[in-house]
Amino acid sequence: MTKDHLELALKAGNLARNYEKANTGCAQSTVAGILDALEISGDEVFKSASGLADGLGLSGNCTCGALMGGALVISFLFGRERKDFSDPLAGMKAYELSKVLHDEFMENINM
Repeated sequence: MTKDHLELALKAGNLARNYEKANTGCAQSTVAGILDALEISGDEVFKSASGLADGLGLSGNCTCGALMGGALVISFLFGRERKDFSDPLAGMKAYELSKVLHDEFMENINM
């Protein structure tokens, strides 16, 4: 990771933490932090994260909303487009980056 990428990641994380404290909604807070750090509007992806809070629908027992929110933004930026729907490999960049996010999340959650 380059210095610029690290600075963006830290900025996104700080924004997300502050949004979570002020507004709640871990998935939307994560999405907002990333999008704001990248200076991208992404209102549709922000809205799409609504139901992912607290492990999916406030259930508290599924995948972390913040992790899902991060994967949602990765997919928004690098995911397969509708025109490429028939190509199962078109989303490979999103798969790879989401796996990196997952692995780093799991490594840090078990610290």
